[in-house]
Amino acid sequence: MRATERGLRINPPAGETMPRYFFHVDDGQDCPDDDQGTELAGKEEAQTEAMNAACSMISEVDKEFWRRGKPLTMHVVDDAGRTVCDLSLTASISPG
Repeated sequence: MRATERGLRINPPAGETMPRYFFHVDDGQDCPDDDQGTELAGKEEAQTEAMNAACSMISEVDKEFWRRGKPLTMHVVDDAGRTVCDLSLTASISPG
């Protein structure tokens, strides 16, 4: 679910555009990069969107996530390609 679907889009002042942020996810499977991005007011909103999106993805994780042993990661960049933040979630099951 994109930020705009959650109502996080904030209208910029007339004549100004908001920065665009890209949320690249690696779930250990075939997950394409975000080539559309989401317009948000700034870095803090992008970090909040990253956390919200990660929580949403976690709630939809299948049992294979636990078995793969690979982290789910999200790399967020701005429209100039600069890193805004990185999130990583690793799961493991105790033997026995």
